Amino acid sequence: MTLALWSSEVTMAGGPLIINGELVAEAGTLSWEETTPDVPADQRAAGAGAQTLAGFTATPGDSLRLTQPIIIRAAGHNLVYDLVADWSSAGQGAAGLAPASGTYYIYDAAGTALGTSNGAGTPIGVPLTITGLVQGDQALTVVVNVDYPAGTPSYQGTPAAASLSATVPQLTITAQQRPSP
Repeated sequence: MTLALWSSEVTMAGGPLIINGELVAEAGTLSWEETTPDVPADQRAAGAGAQTLAGFTATPGDSLRLTQPIIIRAAGHNLVYDLVADWSSAGQGAAGLAPASGTYYIYDAAGTALGTSNGAGTPIGVPLTITGLVQGDQALTVVVNVDYPAGTPSYQGTPAAASLSATVPQLTITAQQRPSP
């Protein structure tokens, strides 16, 4: 009698490479416009790019609207993410804007304001979280309205030395993955 060891093998069919998902935020070009109510529309300043905004000198009573398009690219099965708008990434907040004040909105591609139900906007400096977004490209627009107070600006020293200055704080939009439900 002869004994033999048997063996057999099969090769599993190869498939395509498994591709990693992604979650990326891309900013478009900032645009801005003066929205001061008592300035005729054809005399209002406007521009594209942060460098043109730096050349605008606001005076008490002025209002501005800044518009920033953003694309969120989200790819991956079962991907759910939150969008967080935060003003504190560089240690900034509403205090950096003083004496001006303002609100901001985040709109989807259809023009619907996200994360707010009262239509009044979110005050500058207050973070906003939009939950439950899913995979696919999301075209969003962030709109910031800034109002410089009318009346006499506060100053130290003589009225001739009076000045009004403010810096719009940096807004950081973060897409953060979260566990799927």
